[in-house]
Amino acid sequence: MAKQTFVKTNWTSTIPATPEQINRMEKGIEDAISHGNENEDLISEITVVQNEAEGNITILQRDLAAEVKRAKEAETALKAASASSIEFETNASSGEVKAKLKNASGTEVSSATVPPVGFKKYSDEYFDLMFVLGRSDSVYSVDIPKWETSQSGKCTKSNDNAGLVALPSTAAEHRQDDYDSILGFVTIDVNAAVDDNGIRHVTAIKGDPEFNDKTKDVFVLGMSYYEKWEDLGNGYLRYSRSFVPKEGFEISKLCINRDGTVQPYFLIAKYLASKGTDGLLYSVKNRVPATYIEKNLGLDIAYSNSIGHCAKRGKFYSIGLPEEYSYINTTWFLKYADINSQNTMGGCFGYNTQCAVAVEEDTANKYVILTAANASNFPVGGGISVGYGAVDRSKAECHQLVYGGKVLSKETMSDGNVKVNIDCETPFKTTKSNGTAVYATAFHWKSGFSDMVKGRCGEPCDTVQQLTSMTYPIVFQGVEIAVGAYETQAGFSICADSTGKRNHYSCRDASLAAMDPSETSNGYVKIGEITFSPYTANNWNFIDSINFTNGVVMASHCGAEGSGTAKGVGDGCYMPGISVGTKYELQALGSLGDWSNSGLSCLGLNGGLSACRWYIGARLSVNAVGGDLLLS
Repeated sequence: MAKQTFVKTNWTSTIPATPEQINRMEKGIEDAISHGNENEDLISEITVVQNEAEGNITILQRDLAAEVKRAKEAETALKAASASSIEFETNASSGEVKAKLKNASGTEVSSATVPPVGFKKYSDEYFDLMFVLGRSDSVYSVDIPKWETSQSGKCTKSNDNAGLVALPSTAAEHRQDDYDSILGFVTIDVNAAVDDNGIRHVTAIKGDPEFNDKTKDVFVLGMSYYEKWEDLGNGYLRYSRSFVPKEGFEISKLCINRDGTVQPYFLIAKYLASKGTDGLLYSVKNRVPATYIEKNLGLDIAYSNSIGHCAKRGKFYSIGLPEEYSYINTTWFLKYADINSQNTMGGCFGYNTQCAVAVEEDTANKYVILTAANASNFPVGGGISVGYGAVDRSKAECHQLVYGGKVLSKETMSDGNVKVNIDCETPFKTTKSNGTAVYATAFHWKSGFSDMVKGRCGEPCDTVQQLTSMTYPIVFQGVEIAVGAYETQAGFSICADSTGKRNHYSCRDASLAAMDPSETSNGYVKIGEITFSPYTANNWNFIDSINFTNGVVMASHCGAEGSGTAKGVGDGCYMPGISVGTKYELQALGSLGDWSNSGLSCLGLNGGLSACRWYIGARLSVNAVGGDLLLS
């Protein structure tokens, strides 16, 4: 067993304890030390100080060698995330670690002293150290015009956000993004999970040999942040973000633990959920998003049945929370200063081609031959299914030969037609079946397309002009979105009155999720409402106002005179006939054929809680941990 001795340290943990608890604690510490020496993953030197009068014990811990090792790991992780240069120095006598941030020329621009700590790899303390230099006093703000002030959707960057430039990247070019050098905006890919106590765990960071993006859930991790939403009284709303606590700012809901403590990071699933070989939902690479397809080809996803799907993964798993989509929206506003997202990137909302093959072949291959005009509608990397007839994408015959393949390449043939090569499992023939021709159908992009993009924000297109073509999906802050399917959320919308007004609720405790929740159900929190003037049933109603309620930014009003896809937010809410008291899914973003009605603020509010469609998917979440999160 490692020695127990008094050491100088600035890191302690004081725990109320009875004498019996103290004895058990000391025995547990001995066991931990023993395991720590075996696994090289836990502290190896501990001092226990007992205060009999107060009934407390104080644990002081230190492992100088581990401190150096962790510092180097943090340096590697930060460099892997394209952050600024960082250098660590350890004081051998005190055990303190000095972290120095340097500019491109090697000049020190900032530093912080970290107390000596022994901690487990990827623990909260690990990430506290990793992010220590990003906790500056800066405030990043964006001023958003109200509808009556301006209908352009263009915003103004303010405070420390002023002057910063962000341009989305393509498959050919990594364009300027000043936020890449601000640690608070840097994100990294990790494997993570949430246990049945509602505690989130990071198990590997990309670059670690243990990281796996094909069979283990992948999440995007970023620094915890504080936010503030205010009406400036001059026709503008201001959204602000800080990476340290400030008066008037609230910690992001994504960073609140079940016990009310603040987690130093947030996690959002990198990919849309897909069906694994075991039938469960995962956030992994190179998979077709899970949506409803006949004959169990896909996996039916709706608010109500998602509860059962996610429970199979664990007590606190759910589909994506509205709070996660709010992070995407507010970060977009800060970086691009535009509330109409399609002015910057279009997303995959106009990729709905279906066409017959130009040449039938009786030999099995992994390609289709199309006319040049039709082939031009299938980009390299795009999703493609092959089946019989121009049928609805929910039909099994639409995908009978290829279900959710990927366009690998295109070759122009001597007759002017184009061979479209497909990444799929089984070769297939393209001859008619019972007189029905073989058709190629545009489908959802498979997960992993972001590998094609030269940056953490952009689209897998070749040119800047194609960014707004509405053919390509989006990767934003490392999160893949807008792949051609709505994303239904862990919450619901209810029709509140005869004007069509809706109240929206988020499920913040997956263990309390109900298939048919009410407005007073435990585990649910109101996150906003939306009104209409006028209300247009069974049609698109266009958003003219947004608001920030209880940690979520969402559309708050539709129908102002002149509202549409080219003004203000530029996105729509699709509404059914008015039915007071009826509950609906909260569906975000849009689908393959919704074109400019779609976007980051778009809402599909017409499907019941059990609505399953080929164009409705979801993403996995580990954030509905309940507890004190319900009080915030």
